[in-house]
Amino acid sequence: MTHLSASKLTFAPKWDDMSDDERTAEQVAAVEIVTKCGGSIKAQHLLMTDGCLLSITEYPDETAALKSALAIARRGAFVLQTQTAIPLDVAMSWQDEIQEVAGK
Repeated sequence: MTHLSASKLTFAPKWDDMSDDERTAEQVAAVEIVTKCGGSIKAQHLLMTDGCLLSITEYPDETAALKSALAIARRGAFVLQTQTAIPLDVAMSWQDEIQEVAGK
């Protein structure tokens, strides 16, 4: 079973002091880290009002997703807010069980 991860990427203060070549190298390194952790970027969207990049990435499991996010953040150029992404149809399929567990 695979794990979908949704990440909001913003820039760390270090980004402002980097040259264009250094910024490009950080972007390449982030994609390489995703690949090294067994991930595949499924979609990326710029969220204009939030000033961030939203990425949907598929990993073999949650541990791989977390390791990837930690490795990217460790490099210091990007700040990631990462969480599990659940397809809407899957979440909707849980409704009967949730209702039973909640007693409502």
